[in-house]
Amino acid sequence: MKKDTEKWIKAGSILAKDPTEKVLCPVCQKKNLEVEDIRSETNPDMVERYLFCFACGAKNVLRLNRPKSA
Repeated sequence: MKKDTEKWIKAGSILAKDPTEKVLCPVCQKKNLEVEDIRSETNPDMVERYLFCFACGAKNVLRLNRPKSA
């Protein structure tokens, strides 16, 4: 597995649990990743979590299924 891929997996694992965590960009290591959640219009339990770096332009997306609120 590529080193960048491993870093993205680690960053994604952290930010999947807590989007407010400070995680350095896996590519440039200069700035923390920014996080934006977008809820699916067709499936309200699904969220796409966009991760991006303003320093180098790197980006990635997590697709998360959230359990229904009680």
